[in-house]
Amino acid sequence: MTADDLVAMLDYVGEAIHSARDQLSALDRDIGDGDHGVSMDIGWRAIHESIHTLHQPSVSDVLGTAGSSFLQSVGATVGPLYATMFYALAKACHNKEVLTGLDAEPLFAAAIGALKRRSKAEVGDKTMMDVWIPALDAFEGAMGRGLAAAAAAALAAGGHGLHYTKDLAAGKGRASHLGDRSIGHVDPGAQSAWIILRSAIIWIQERYSV
Repeated sequence: MTADDLVAMLDYVGEAIHSARDQLSALDRDIGDGDHGVSMDIGWRAIHESIHTLHQPSVSDVLGTAGSSFLQSVGATVGPLYATMFYALAKACHNKEVLTGLDAEPLFAAAIGALKRRSKAEVGDKTMMDVWIPALDAFEGAMGRGLAAAAAAALAAGGHGLHYTKDLAAGKGRASHLGDRSIGHVDPGAQSAWIILRSAIIWIQERYSV
């Protein structure tokens, strides 16, 4: 994956987030402030605008710029979280001209490790980490069967984690004050994480026949 490929993939993810903006905000109105879809859409639009101004960037430049633009445009809690993820990816990609399948596992681990440290959330807290942590675990567990199998395993585990949030009481974030009243609602942060995961994998599968 070249820097140009990465720009195209981020654009694809951004389009998926934009299409789900109203759905995400509706989910957030049930247990939060109702602005998650708008915040995510603003962040990904900022990414789109900023990465298209770069001249002959490296993959690290693209990721670092994505992190900075997301952080500057999104004031909600999710802003620093995804900025942290992009910065971790940029650091892990430093001095790399092209990303290959061999980079997938360490990059995925770096991204989710950074999110976990910053969010301090675990599986069961009804957050985006209920998607990201199981997806990473499944990806790593299936890598011995190849990248395609690992991607499929990550999608399955992430989707299971997303639906699992409906049965949970929120342990982190703004919804945590609702206690058991948050049960029965899918977490909007988990939903947007699933959209990012799914759309990124779909783009990679279509582009590289993985």
